[in-house]
This record gives sequence, structure tokens and C-alpha cells, in this order.
Amino acid sequence: MINKIAFKNSHYIVSINDLYKAGLQNVPLLCNITYYMDENYDFKKLGADKIAFLGMFLVAVIIAQLLVSINSGLKFSEPIELVHAGLSVSIPAGKDWQSSEQWNYRENTFYLLSSLGRNANFPDIGINCKYFLNTQNTTPIVLLKQKIGDINDADIETELIQKENLTISWAQVNRPIRIIEAVAELPGNHIFTIEVLEISLNLDIAESIFKEIINSLSFNEDNIVQTGADFVAEIKRKGIDSLLNNSNMQSCFLRKDSANNNIGFTIDMLGFLNSDEDFTIRGASDLYLSVPDPREQKTMFRCDKGLDNFIWQSRMYMKNSREDVTITLDEPGTITVVNDNSGRSRQYLNCSNVVPNILLESFIEPAIQRNINHMVIDLIDSNGNISPTQFYLKPADNTDEGYTYIVTLKSFKDSDSTERFYLDENNRVTRADGNYILERTDIETIEKEFPGMADYISEQMKLLDSYSI
Repeated sequence: MINKIAFKNSHYIVSINDLYKAGLQNVPLLCNITYYMDENYDFKKLGADKIAFLGMFLVAVIIAQLLVSINSGLKFSEPIELVHAGLSVSIPAGKDWQSSEQWNYRENTFYLLSSLGRNANFPDIGINCKYFLNTQNTTPIVLLKQKIGDINDADIETELIQKENLTISWAQVNRPIRIIEAVAELPGNHIFTIEVLEISLNLDIAESIFKEIINSLSFNEDNIVQTGADFVAEIKRKGIDSLLNNSNMQSCFLRKDSANNNIGFTIDMLGFLNSDEDFTIRGASDLYLSVPDPREQKTMFRCDKGLDNFIWQSRMYMKNSREDVTITLDEPGTITVVNDNSGRSRQYLNCSNVVPNILLESFIEPAIQRNINHMVIDLIDSNGNISPTQFYLKPADNTDEGYTYIVTLKSFKDSDSTERFYLDENNRVTRADGNYILERTDIETIEKEFPGMADYISEQMKLLDSYSI
């Protein structure tokens, strides 16, 4: 590999021998600078050429230093495991490399970073491995175009790699900088991506680093993400109506603060229509909070038996405002969230396994029956926020006040967010601890605790009952 820098009447050649091998295989680095003259060389320009020569020498020294750094420091980490996903991979680490020691998390994505260069924001070589909890719909070429804009397809090299149980598609471009993007589709509509970026210093090692990462990649299909995906898929095959045991469900809870004061209530209804209509599953809820400022949320939910389509409408009343949100899931698995006040919308693709949290309680009994003690499920709330969540189920011990099971939810989105549900002898939620304390009760108790709202509660019950049955 030869870089040639030419000036009028004279030439300097920087020759770097087998840089790739020097970087990766401990081959001695050979870097020489040769000066030669044309027969018409003008000695009056000797001073300028000396300056140019010095500049070229400094450039070569910088390149040589970088290559020596790569040569002496390019080692790969031990496999870094993302336990719940069954995934592990190694990345460059060692001298002069700034590398992640564990998976980091941001916005429903786990990622590993590794870079080499004096400026971490603009590295000479950069590696970014990502595991997406929210499903994505992408390809290597899409990722390339997102990174550097319009590309002539003729300039893109593509290839498929089979690594044990994974099929990895990858693509690369070599200008203006070298970028390699790879995508591996995982079960449950999740994906893993690899990006290797190399600034144009003719180091020519991006592809070798990429292939070393691929060689280290391991995926175990028996993981809690897959457990959750299989569980939700099985429920959908059997039908959501099978969760209701041929009866309609009504749940009433008092909401309490940490001092055990009653500050609100929640009334939920879930039922099904024995008809030929598309949306045979109906749900509705009413939430009221008296502090810090009174607010109320009403939701109406409809879905088909297979949870392949749903419509979820929410209206939140606050002190001086009202917010309306409509969420829809269509057959290809696309969720659309529309703020009816502003008209703004957002979409999520490949969401066929997302579970509306209005259905969450009805999913607990099947998890007990299948002896599932740990899985990951994607929950969506009535505001359209999707949160991949770890679901833990364990039998209650003798000190747990007569509860039979305890369900713990831990959101990846907020590591400090933990909810616990305590089940009674009928495997119904009887108490929940989270942002608020919820205690199961009945309509009469709610009317007694909030005497000024008896008429309001009665009207809401009629509305919820007429909608959900």
C-alpha cells in the first residue's frame, strides 16, 4: 500500500508496508519516506521543499504512532454477556482503546462502545454494538444511508454470514470513510447490530476487526426475552378470551400514599362479547387522584381475540387542561400513537408481541400455570409508552401475610422503577406497591372513602359496565 504525495519538480513517497498485518498480527512495522528529484529540479525552492518534507515527516510519524498503538494494543475483551438476551460478544480493548466493560442501556437499547484515537468524539476507529429491546425494521444499507446520507448502490459491498444459529447481513462503503454495518435478526423480532467505522488514514483494518467481532459472537436461544416472546405468542394463539374464564372481570382498588392515606381509586373492567364483531374483547378503566392536584383518566379499550388489532383511547383531565391519546395496533404489527390535541403521532414497527398493561393482570394466571418465574415482556401504557420489562414470579413465603404469589416488574427504561403485585388465593392482585400503594376493595368502600363522589362513581360504573360487556 503506497501513499504518494507530489509537489512540482519533486516527489515524496510515504510507503507503509502491510499496515493491516502490522496492526493485527505483530508483524514489524515498515514505514519509510523516500525523496527523489525530477531532472529539472529548482534548487531555489529547496527551503520550501524542506518545510514540505518536514510536514510529510510529521504526518508519517503520527500514522506510525497510531499503527504502533494498534500493533501493541489491539486485543479483544473476554466475551461481554447480556444475560437476559442470551447474547455475548467481544470488542477491541487494551492499550489506548476506550472500551465498555459492560453493556450500557439507553432508550430501550443496550450497547457496547470501543474507540481508538485522541478524541473519543471523533475516533480514528470506532465500534458500536447494539441490542434493541424494541423491535426494529432495518437493514445494513438503511443504517449506512442514515449514517452518511445518499450513497450510490454500486459503491456498497454486501454479504451474508452464517454464525452458528445466527444469519448476519452486512454491508460496507469505503468512502468518504470506511463504515461497516451489520444486522442479525433474533427471535421475538429483536435485532443485534454491529457498526465499525474507520477514518481514512489507510489503516485498512475495519473489516478484520468486524470479522473478529463476528467470530466472538454467541447467541443462546434459551433466554428470558425469548421466554416472554413465546409466552405472549401462545396466549395470542389461544385467544385473549381464554384468559377471562368465560366471565367478565372487575377490579377496584384504593390508591394510597406512603403514609397509607387514601388519595384516589381505580376501577377496571374487562370482558368479551359473544358475537361476530371483530373487536370482541372490551376493556375500560377510570382512575381518580385527589393529590397533589385532582386529575382523572378514562380509557376505553377494544381488541380482537388474537390481540392482532386493538384500539385504545385515553382521556386525561387535569387542573386546567385535557389530553386525549389514541393508540392503534394493526395486522402487520405497527403501533400508531396519536395525540389528538396536537395531532402529533409516532409509530413503532414489529410490535406484535407488545402487551397493553390494561391486560396485564389477566396474563398472570397463565404464567403461574406454565411455571414461568422470569421473562421479559414489552408493556405499553395508555399514553403510548412502550417499556421492555422484566417479569419475576415467585411463591410467597410464610411472612407474606397470606399472599400466594408475588409478581415483580422491573423496567429497563427506568432502573429505579419497581412494582410488586401480591396475589390472593384466587391468584388475583390484592395489593400493589409502586409509585402508589394499591389495595383491592369494592365499590361500596370507594363510595364510603370518597363520599362526595358517590353520584360520579355510580355514573362511571354504568358507563364502564355498558362498554365492557
